[in-house]
Amino acid sequence: MSDGADLASDLEAMEEVAEVMAKRTELGQRFDLVAMVGEFRKALLEELDYRQEARNLERLGENLNKSLDLLAGNRIRFKVDAFDEVYMMEGLQKIANRITLGLVMAALIVGAALLMQVETSFTLLGYPGLAMILFSAAVAGVSPWP
Repeated sequence: MSDGADLASDLEAMEEVAEVMAKRTELGQRFDLVAMVGEFRKALLEELDYRQEARNLERLGENLNKSLDLLAGNRIRFKVDAFDEVYMMEGLQKIANRITLGLVMAALIVGAALLMQVETSFTLLGYPGLAMILFSAAVAGVSPWP
């Protein structure tokens, strides 16, 4: 584990490398490595400042105590906005009904198409009668009239 002197020398070495790269490479100039290392140094030293961490822990403890006091005193209220389940279920039921109607109509049309190949004496308009009845039932299901 390194101590503070090692950390300081490591950060100084990083700054020197960043300065050299900024002077001699396009990458160093484009990304402003000197500023980047400076920001890294600042953030790292803030993270290693245990006094700041101690203040954060004290604040966390205070906030937790306040929250628990509110909870114990039954003073916490939640507002919940929910959607109308009845309205949603009606919408889903309409969708299910439309899908079912579409499947039934498709089955009637396929059945009518298959029955067109069957020879029969019962005809309507020169086509097999049962096939025409099934096709008419499918067309009636698509009708825009209720």
